[in-house]
Amino acid sequence: AIGRAAERVAYVSSDKEALRVYEMRQMALSDLTSGLNHARREGVKEGIEKGMKRGLQRGLLEGKKEMTRKLKALGTPIEQIAHITGLSKTEIARL
Repeated sequence: AIGRAAERVAYVSSDKEALRVYEMRQMALSDLTSGLNHARREGVKEGIEKGMKRGLQRGLLEGKKEMTRKLKALGTPIEQIAHITGLSKTEIARL
């Protein structure tokens, strides 16, 4: 493999047009790699943001459900619980 690489370097460096084509190909590969890495970073960032948003929404809903259970245990009317928590009467009745 090292011998083949050395032959390739010797060939490319002796032919100016081959050297130009080689350098252009290397630049294109570098640009492609850079673009893919950027896209990957953006995708990870977007995934984290969406995951955090979903987690926060889920946490808030669980908090409302816990509050609903406690209010029901205290005998608070469903209408008041719905007003306080923002949950529907149907959701409250299921808890």
